[in-house]
Amino acid sequence: MTGQVVAGWAMTLILGVTGLPVGAQGADLQELAGRMFRDASGGSLSELKTWLAQGADINDQLPGGGQTALMGAASNGQYGVAQFLIDRGADLTLKDDAGRTALDRARLFGDRRMAALLEAAAARQGPATAGTPPLKTPLPKPAAPAAAPKPAVPAAAGARPWTDKTRWPAAGHFRVGEAVQFWTPTGWRRGVVQEVRLQDRKSLIAQHDQPTWRDDYPWGEVAHVARSGYWTGFFVGDWRLGEVMAVNTRVAGTDVDRESSSAAASEALRVNADGTSLWKAGGKVTTGRWTPAADGPGVVVRDAAGTAWTLRNHTNAAEQSIRGLETARLYAAGKMSVAANRPVKR
Repeated sequence: MTGQVVAGWAMTLILGVTGLPVGAQGADLQELAGRMFRDASGGSLSELKTWLAQGADINDQLPGGGQTALMGAASNGQYGVAQFLIDRGADLTLKDDAGRTALDRARLFGDRRMAALLEAAAARQGPATAGTPPLKTPLPKPAAPAAAPKPAVPAAAGARPWTDKTRWPAAGHFRVGEAVQFWTPTGWRRGVVQEVRLQDRKSLIAQHDQPTWRDDYPWGEVAHVARSGYWTGFFVGDWRLGEVMAVNTRVAGTDVDRESSSAAASEALRVNADGTSLWKAGGKVTTGRWTPAADGPGVVVRDAAGTAWTLRNHTNAAEQSIRGLETARLYAAGKMSVAANRPVKR
């Protein structure tokens, strides 16, 4: 009898999880909205389809910020996801708590391709959903009084142009209010600069899809939203790979001593401006061609086994000032990342 009860309970549990729409289970709609927004922002189309199939509302708005899945896709350059949501009937007229539509958010980051996609969708749906004027006819700016001083902080109209093909934007290049992208353990995200601290060369950034989440990021992990030459040009040159450092702190009364030791880099990577690469490991040199990273600044190279690794900038004040190094890391799916460094370019 006990076995029958347990088996029956297990079957009920399984059906309750996989056999019924989420809405029928009384699931937390706020959680579903969060999942929709997260996966739209990250480009996870298959996950979006799963939530919709389980009863999620395509127009759900986050309780904190009022953003929809379409706004998440529009803010993060997810063109395929945005088109899918539009085709499924996403409402282009909805506004977040700041009064911005998905189209407004695309314009905030200077994403003309996304703006064009949303404008075309609005035009097909008619004037009622057109929202704000199209990108080619921006809203007029009020004229400032002739004698008014120039504001110290620019409006959040997107990052300033950067034409240098090799230099990463220096600390302080991005100003308060500018739209940027920044590196996180889950990939590149978008946000707005809240504060700039030149003393430690960091920026306080509010994440675009979660404005209340603010954190500090070193300038080597902050970049323009629009593709620039340094997205690949910065990585050209010779990199030492595989250095491992250990730091030990000893406290004796009021004295604090820090000791560091490191294992020298065991491999080397050369990224050439002509698109070729050389990876030296274990006395063997692997030659190949690098390609630009698809999701942001970085270059993709392959090792002797054919594994694709993405080299990303992680230069920070401590490494640059104390050791005179530019630092980076190599990332590959399912692999532990590899440290990279080289002397600071002069």
